[in-house]
Amino acid sequence: MGRPSSVKLGPFVFNIVWSGADLRRLGRVDGVDRFGMSALDDLRIYVDENRPLAALQNTLLHEILHCLLWVYDIPVPYSEEDNKMEEQYVCRMDSTLLLCMQENRSLFQWLVSEESHA
Repeated sequence: MGRPSSVKLGPFVFNIVWSGADLRRLGRVDGVDRFGMSALDDLRIYVDENRPLAALQNTLLHEILHCLLWVYDIPVPYSEEDNKMEEQYVCRMDSTLLLCMQENRSLFQWLVSEESHA
């Protein structure tokens, strides 16, 4: 299975750009290593493609969670002193959700199935 090129979140379709070069060009303004970035204004998710598969999966899910918070206007606690609350929330969820999905593949396949019988 190849890498996804887009993800539909609510009414929006985010294009997934697998490019460390683009990511560095767009997201390195603060000098922090970033493996992914959500560009909400142009509906793009950037992921550094030069990482192991597990890191790619985790990074993509991490960015999708950021996008879902924006798409559905989900409130996250925020304080002026610590504007990292959303990042902390997403960081706590990304790995745990990915592990849950990986350990329960049949459950997640059932959740997305369209079968009419129980």
